[in-house]
Parts: sequence; structure tokens; C-alpha cells
Amino acid sequence: MEDVNFLGIAKDTFKTIENTFPHLKFNYDFKDKNVDINVDIPKQSGLEFDVNLNLQTDELHLSAKHFWGSWFTIKNPEVVRLYAEAVLGLITGKYRIVQYWNNDSLVKSILQKPINNDWETVFTDRKKLSFPWTRLTVKVIQNHP
Repeated sequence: MEDVNFLGIAKDTFKTIENTFPHLKFNYDFKDKNVDINVDIPKQSGLEFDVNLNLQTDELHLSAKHFWGSWFTIKNPEVVRLYAEAVLGLITGKYRIVQYWNNDSLVKSILQKPINNDWETVFTDRKKLSFPWTRLTVKVIQNHP
């Protein structure tokens, strides 16, 4: 069995992200009972909403504004790169979250990145099933630092 230091990879990834944004406060918790490492980046000047990063076994997680995405497995350097790119994109405002609501019920959240003059879906967080005839309200969440 290969020996991979999940905690070391996650710490390095989170620290690289933090070093990109020295003006933002990152709160680390290494004793959270639900995850291996928890990092909260609270809403503050330069960030319009709370962001949470965490490591769960060998999955990296990103959550913000009802969106929750997971990147698996941390053993794969390309997965780690795509995760870091998503976090950096969300914080810089390059990426956005698009949410589809049915009244007060969130149906799905999509993390998107710009490509040419359009948007490409990076991750879809499906919350509930909806029918094609259901009228959904669309909300776009994007940081404007």
C-alpha cells in the first residue's frame, strides 16, 4: 500500500491558498471532530461571504453560500491542483456559484469558471430533484474584492 501524507498535502495546499491572500484571515482547526483539518475564511473586507475548506480522509472540500464541492482523491496531484484553482477562483471572483431555487428550496448549486465568452461548470452540487416544468429562480454569487 502506498504511503501518502494526506494531512501534509492538505496543509501545504491550504497554506499556499492563504499565502495568495495575505489580507484575508484564515482560521485553522486541527481538532474538529468531523474532519481532519477545517479552515474557515470568514466574510471580511475582500471577501463577500464565508468560505470553508476542509480535508475529510482523502477528499478536499470547498463550501460557500449553500455550495459544497469535494475533490477526490488527494493522492492525485491534478485533483489537488484543480481544487486549489477552484478555491483561488472563487475568492478572487474569477469563478462564480450559480444557484437554482424553487421558492425557498435550493435545487442545485454550480461552481463555474470563465472560458472564452462563456462559463464552464467545474462542480455541480445537486440538492433536490426538480421537474422540467418547475420554474426556478437563478441566483449568481460571485466575490467582488
